[in-house]
Amino acid sequence: MCFTGAPLTAPLTVVGDTVLTVYVTADAAGADVTGKLVDVWPDGRAELLCDGVHRLLPAPAPATAPGAGVPPAPGRPVKVTVRLGAIGHVFRTGHRVRLEVAASNAPRFDVHPRVVAHHTVHHGGDHPSRLLLPRLVGG
Repeated sequence: MCFTGAPLTAPLTVVGDTVLTVYVTADAAGADVTGKLVDVWPDGRAELLCDGVHRLLPAPAPATAPGAGVPPAPGRPVKVTVRLGAIGHVFRTGHRVRLEVAASNAPRFDVHPRVVAHHTVHHGGDHPSRLLLPRLVGG
């Protein structure tokens, strides 16, 4: 999935750790979720700034110890945190901020060795998927 914002009317300075929080339902246990932060220039050129991957572990066996967690039910959205990395970048006026979310980012990250998965990305309401950009105020 690709989310691209409107052209910026003023520069946006981002400095620090970028984090994607996304709610997904994967159709296979142990799938990957990847994210990319991209600067889209007015001429359409897309510049990758940072990216990350989070491997979903298969649901654990039912807990037998008191107080142990219960795995989520299959087919239910799971909250995933993907750390895209630290950044120091100025999105210039007229540029767009883009977020790409996928189940793979090959060859940058290894393809999951065991499964092919399809994801449903949830956003809004009870599933507030979001990209956190550390904005530098006054920069």
